[in-house]
Amino acid sequence: MTRKLTLYTIFFLLSFQLLANYKTIPSDSIKVSAKDSVNYSPLKNSIFIEFGGIASFYSLNYERLIYSKEGTHLSLRMAGSYLPIAMSAYSSCAFVANLKRNLNSKLYFNAGIGLLFWNDRNFSSVGSTSDQGSLKHGEQLALTIGLEYRPIKMLFLKLSITPKVDDDSWRSFSTLVFIGTSVGFSF
Repeated sequence: MTRKLTLYTIFFLLSFQLLANYKTIPSDSIKVSAKDSVNYSPLKNSIFIEFGGIASFYSLNYERLIYSKEGTHLSLRMAGSYLPIAMSAYSSCAFVANLKRNLNSKLYFNAGIGLLFWNDRNFSSVGSTSDQGSLKHGEQLALTIGLEYRPIKMLFLKLSITPKVDDDSWRSFSTLVFIGTSVGFSF
C-alpha cells in the first residue's frame, strides 16, 4: 500500500509541476531538425479514438501540448471509456504524460506514463442482496510506446504498445500488454 501511494504521489506531483510551469507555445514555426528543412508549427489540441491501448477496449482521448522545442513535444492526455456488456458495465479514466519526438516531418516516436482508474459493475445480482450490483475497481500504472503518422498536419494515425502493471500485482510486477491503434485530428 505504501509503495502504491508513493507512486501515485510522484506521478501527481510531476503532473502538477508540469501544469505549474505551463507556458504558451510560441506561434512561430519550429525547425524540425538540423537536417530537415520542413517548418513545423505544432497544433496544441488533439482529439482521437483509440482501440485497445490504455483502456483495454476503446477510449476517447483529449491531448494538450504543453511544451514544444526543436522537435520534442510534451503533452498531457486524458482518456475515458464506458462499455456496457450484457448485465455489467466497464468504465475507465486515464491520465497520461506523453513525450513525442519528430523522426521526420510526418513520423513521430511517442512514449508516455500514466495511471488508469477502472470500475466494473455487475448487475446480475440486482434484487438479491444489493440494488447496485457488485462493484470491482482498481488502478493500473500504464506505459505507452508507439509511432504516430501524420499524412497531413491535422490528421494522425497511431500504433502503440501499452504494458500495464495490474493493481493486484504491484508486489510481483506482472504486466498486461495491449496493442492500440488510434485515429484522430489536431486543432
